[in-house]
Amino acid sequence: MNGEHMTKHVTLNVSGDAELAVVADYATVSVSTEVNKPTRETATQAIQPLLDRLRAALVDQPDARNASISRLRVTHQTRWDRKKEEHVDAGWDARVSGNAEVVAADLKSFTARVLAADAEISGVHWQLDADNAGYRTVRKAAVHVARTAAEDFADALNKELGQLVVLSDAGLSAPQIQSNPFFDELGSAPTGAAPDGDEELILDPPMITIGAEVEATYLTA
Repeated sequence: MNGEHMTKHVTLNVSGDAELAVVADYATVSVSTEVNKPTRETATQAIQPLLDRLRAALVDQPDARNASISRLRVTHQTRWDRKKEEHVDAGWDARVSGNAEVVAADLKSFTARVLAADAEISGVHWQLDADNAGYRTVRKAAVHVARTAAEDFADALNKELGQLVVLSDAGLSAPQIQSNPFFDELGSAPTGAAPDGDEELILDPPMITIGAEVEATYLTA
């Protein structure tokens, strides 16, 4: 706080910050499918029906926003042969990948459709909508913290808090996904082993922490 004595008033410069945890709204889901064949030509041919199936599962679906098939890669593979002590030919990989934005409520059905297309979920990045109500709530909370600080300073000076003359927004902090036993890398969704040995995907949206900070100038009454 900086105090400048005026004729009747004292200027109080304060700041306020607040944090709020909210449930993620949607996920940007990365999907992929691939094949391995002896030659570039056979790999390119073999990936085509899988590409068509993935496109049908991903593009123009009501639960997949901004969906696209963004990449096709055909690469030569090698592996290390211990007996020969050298890298040997391991065929050609053809891989198709894409992504889509999926709201939390639709993610399980979306995932089932992708897996049914012989593709896999290679990444899940959880995010908040730009108009999430949490942003408004955390901004208001930061303003309240700043006002409370100004009231405390005014009280310490045996004065009443007067009018607010300046309020500036220091900005929102970058959203941070809270620690979750499944989504522990910015929302990445790996595959885990279920008790019966089957694989399962845990697709519940995590909590995301958002923050806001403001700076304010008050006058004492």
